[in-house]
Amino acid sequence: MRRIAFFEDRTALQFGPLTQLRPVFELLCGHYTVRERTLSGIPCDAWGACLRPELAEAYCEAHPEAHINNDAWMSSGPLTLINGRWLFQPREIPDVLTPGTAGWIGDTLVLLTLDGERPIHPDQIRDPAVVKSNDWCGQFATTFAAE
Repeated sequence: MRRIAFFEDRTALQFGPLTQLRPVFELLCGHYTVRERTLSGIPCDAWGACLRPELAEAYCEAHPEAHINNDAWMSSGPLTLINGRWLFQPREIPDVLTPGTAGWIGDTLVLLTLDGERPIHPDQIRDPAVVKSNDWCGQFATTFAAE
């Protein structure tokens, strides 16, 4: 069972005013958004997002199937967190990710797989220094090429 959650890091706010009313992963890039590309290219059983509080209520109404800012859901089992700013091809993500796997482009966290045993709060994922200091990454760090 693969579960995916999208998150916005602090740099996402620099996309304003485009991101004032929607998360960065809902911006169109070509014909699809990052969320649509990811969910169509990577099979998953459930998905969610770590959103800014001011967007959560409206986003929940538009996407009732999504788990939004839900700490219990995020810590209920293995979870792959994907940075909403990361434009990637779904084939770049391995079919099986070991909990503790982290993907980086420079100092930007683009992917993190959690085991569900060490919960992470949606606010913590926005700060790479917090992620590194809490050892969610383990020893499995991958560097992705910036394109």
